[in-house]
Amino acid sequence: MAQRREGDAMIDEMRRLLAAVPRWLRARPLTVAVVILLIAANVLVRVLDQVLGTSLRTDLSSVSAMQTTTGRALCVPASMLISDRWMLVVVHVLLTLVLLGVAERRLGWLRALVGLIVAGLGGTAIGMLLLLAGLHVNEMWSLSLAAQASSMMWAPLTGVLLAATGVMNVFWRRRVRTVGYSVLIALLLFGATPGHLYALLAAVIGQLLGMWWGRDRHVHVVGRSSHHEARVLLATLVAVLGVGPVLTVFSAVPLGPLAPLGLLLGEGDIDISGSGPNSDHLARCLASDQLTGCLHEFSVARVSTISGIVVTILPTLLLLVSAYGILRGRRVAAWMAIGINLAYSLLSLWYFLIGPFLIGGLSLNHHHGIGEITFVLLASALAPLVVSALLVGGLRHLQLRPSRRRLIGAITASLGTFALLSALYLVVGVVRPGDFTPQTSFGALLADLPERFLPAGFLGLTRPGFLPAGALSGTIYHWMGPLTWLVVIVSSISLLQVVPPRSERAARAKVDDLLLKGGRSLSFMATWPHNTYWFSSTGRVGIAYRASHGVALTVGEPFGAENEIDAATLEFVRFCDDHALVPVFYSVHDHCRDLLAAHGWSSQPVGLESVIDPVHWQTKGKRWQDVRTAINRAKREGVTDRLSVFADLSLATQLQIKAISEEWVSEKALPEMGFTLGGVEQLRDRRVRLLLAENEDGQVLAVTSWLPFWRDGRVVGWTLDFMRRHPDSSNGVMEFLIARMAERLQEEGEAESMSLSAAPLAGLDEDDGSALSRLLAAISGALEPVYGFRSLFFFKRKFQPEEQQISVVYPDASALSSIALAVTEAYVPGMRLDQLVTSLRRSEATSDVSPS
Repeated sequence: MAQRREGDAMIDEMRRLLAAVPRWLRARPLTVAVVILLIAANVLVRVLDQVLGTSLRTDLSSVSAMQTTTGRALCVPASMLISDRWMLVVVHVLLTLVLLGVAERRLGWLRALVGLIVAGLGGTAIGMLLLLAGLHVNEMWSLSLAAQASSMMWAPLTGVLLAATGVMNVFWRRRVRTVGYSVLIALLLFGATPGHLYALLAAVIGQLLGMWWGRDRHVHVVGRSSHHEARVLLATLVAVLGVGPVLTVFSAVPLGPLAPLGLLLGEGDIDISGSGPNSDHLARCLASDQLTGCLHEFSVARVSTISGIVVTILPTLLLLVSAYGILRGRRVAAWMAIGINLAYSLLSLWYFLIGPFLIGGLSLNHHHGIGEITFVLLASALAPLVVSALLVGGLRHLQLRPSRRRLIGAITASLGTFALLSALYLVVGVVRPGDFTPQTSFGALLADLPERFLPAGFLGLTRPGFLPAGALSGTIYHWMGPLTWLVVIVSSISLLQVVPPRSERAARAKVDDLLLKGGRSLSFMATWPHNTYWFSSTGRVGIAYRASHGVALTVGEPFGAENEIDAATLEFVRFCDDHALVPVFYSVHDHCRDLLAAHGWSSQPVGLESVIDPVHWQTKGKRWQDVRTAINRAKREGVTDRLSVFADLSLATQLQIKAISEEWVSEKALPEMGFTLGGVEQLRDRRVRLLLAENEDGQVLAVTSWLPFWRDGRVVGWTLDFMRRHPDSSNGVMEFLIARMAERLQEEGEAESMSLSAAPLAGLDEDDGSALSRLLAAISGALEPVYGFRSLFFFKRKFQPEEQQISVVYPDASALSSIALAVTEAYVPGMRLDQLVTSLRRSEATSDVSPS
């Protein structure tokens, strides 16, 4: 039965998708028209070629920059439609449906048409002019590419897609631009065809168009990214530029780590065994000091074995491993990527410039000087340097570190393998010098040692001092590099598996168990990252806290067995005293405050929690007018609510939630708060419920998350945490969701309480002149323009809640400065002391000014 239901669900989903196709096509008339034009144009030229015996397909499918000077400039627009092979036509059609379809949905058909024409033709025209200008001055890159015919299909499509980013939300704008420019730059650096240059220029023109069209949305302003989104962007950048060298295999102008593989793929007479027709030429090159004319043979020799290919590809694989680690928040992965990119830059300069030309005396083409070559190489080395700089700047988004044991193990395995194989290589070379041709020496072996571990592409302008002639020497010579890289990759994969220590995993499991026994509205936040856990001597009560500046700042109050809460609270105080920590109970209710006050502690209100009784929920009366209006508007506009968990939502819905959240984060001047306000990462817990507002087309208009709290294993309440709304959604959608959650809980009949949580640092006593009160007011004042806690506090009053005071409770006033720093560190990680003092001074200056 279950399988049958799943099959029926799949059939229904397929029917729904098929039914949506006509609607999708009707909404994109320009895309449909361009696809029809593509197919018709390619069919027409092939028919004319068959009937008239012409070569229109070949003549119109690609145009070089030099050909435009001989009267073929008018063929450029046609080359954006005509493809030489049917496979390329299919690719072109698919790219048009995807890229132009996305752009037209955002821009409308008229602006999309303008983007296609202006960006496509503009980028191609500027690119051709640059190549012709370079050709006029004998610029080396232009000499290679100006005569090369290239397909123009990329330029209009990338141009219109980048134009559409001007009206996209920040989530998709960042992703499309990051992926788009990364791919285009990688294609240009490593693929080196004129079409890639035209596409990059078209993308720039398209983005400028989009920024003009979206100027009222202020999309050109660079906003803040969430930690997750920053990791996605960094990982994408590393992966795309890491794979870029693969393109040199197929490039007409190969220059890079994998360039010699292109020689293998392009040479039909190369024998992997090394005994092919070119082996005599290779022997003559090794026996002489000749370099010019032998570079081709040397490059082929280095990749003419399986081991040569492997050692050339493995560093790229390590970059992909690093990209995956960055995506998962591993800081060590960023350092790996930084190291590889820096090595790529330095090795390129050494092996392509300093070694062969400045030291080796390699002769230059008479058209080019050392200055021009230096400029080209510096430009190609700039990309990995930029990636490294971005990774250093993004380290704060990568919080997970490997254990010391794993780190030492990975370093030991990698360096140990390198040292062992290097020693073996030197020993064999010294003991059996005749196993190499020509006979080698210890100095020559030592000089050659680094090249055993480098991709062959870096060695394309250098000559090998010798080659192995025996079986043993050949095995070591060829395989020491691949084996070392394999060990490094395996060690890196192990290093990226950041598994919490057994004690931490046990602590988290115990926290989950104690939460089921009993907790308050904020207790579930104990499961969030960056918390430290303490358990009572009986093991039946737990406390989550964050230690900083000598303060143990609790995340809410103790949780677990209710009859042991008081004793555990005092036991935790003694624990902190034994460990030289100042215990501070933050966001606790009256019972905990009164218990500690009886022992001489001081307290300060930090907010008011808004609590609703779902059992007696109703919206009658004048005071509920705003809530009723929101509910009625939602019904009129076809807005519905859906209760789910994040993992059960479709990928499209999850991406919409991330996009809405990223738009919200980008508008903030400060980073996401992970102390008492959750983000997208906290939605992934299956115990957290999501209530979404969606329109008839399935677009997410708003989303809320609800955290459970238990008593004796039974859920007794839900706490509102995550609140995000689409910027284009109508007013009242959030009121609609909160009201619907109350109605749902009333229908379920299990929850005793529904907390709208407390707006942090809102509702403070303005008449309290104590030092801590002024400090908290300063923090609140600094955060208010960014997060609007006071506005949120008054918004919740629409639901006529019961307001319960929550407080911070501390032992004495002597530690107020440390407490203020700990609270600031919890809410705004990285905020410096001078910034806090400045905020305090501004707050005090404002309070000293009395109205006239």
